[in-house]
Amino acid sequence: MEKTLQELVQEIVQAVRLEVAKVPNFDNGAIRILLVPKCADTEHWLGDHGVDETICEHDFGYVIKKGASHTRPNGWRGEDDGECDCYGYAALKTAGCSYAIKHGLGYRSSDCPNEAVTWGRENDAGCVGYDVSRVYTHGHAEHVCCEPYLRVYISVSGASSDEDELCALAGGVAIEQWCNKDLVPHHGGCEQRLYITGRPA
Repeated sequence: MEKTLQELVQEIVQAVRLEVAKVPNFDNGAIRILLVPKCADTEHWLGDHGVDETICEHDFGYVIKKGASHTRPNGWRGEDDGECDCYGYAALKTAGCSYAIKHGLGYRSSDCPNEAVTWGRENDAGCVGYDVSRVYTHGHAEHVCCEPYLRVYISVSGASSDEDELCALAGGVAIEQWCNKDLVPHHGGCEQRLYITGRPA
């Protein structure tokens, strides 16, 4: 059975939070998940919220753990560096990851070069991207058709950059399991399966 949008997002969040629980003092912070449809069927799966044929991207935000805050207070781990709006910073890292993917540099926010960092874009580690494609299969042949289906960004902010990235990568496991197990609806008598065709190296 095809997984619903809500099920996929919840499984990503749960996987991230399991990793967060292993990080010392990771008490506040944010998880942002951005889903970018790559075909009409994906838009339908996401809910058809486009306006005037404009593709609607879906952005989901969560606190890092139940009862936490999006804002990390000053003095975290003894550092006097002011408070951090982790929800906003996670979005900046998403923009950095998007830049890296668009320019063929990789699927991590840290792949965004320093010269591309600007207002609204950061290259601290913590956001990872995944490209999911749909392959039509007929019998044992798997070369009928392959098309882009969905791009997923998982961004975490609230701990060190390296710790954020490990937590984001944990969320990627849910995407891998989705692609390994779930079929999307049949099309023209062909079975369709989702595959990850782009991921962090």
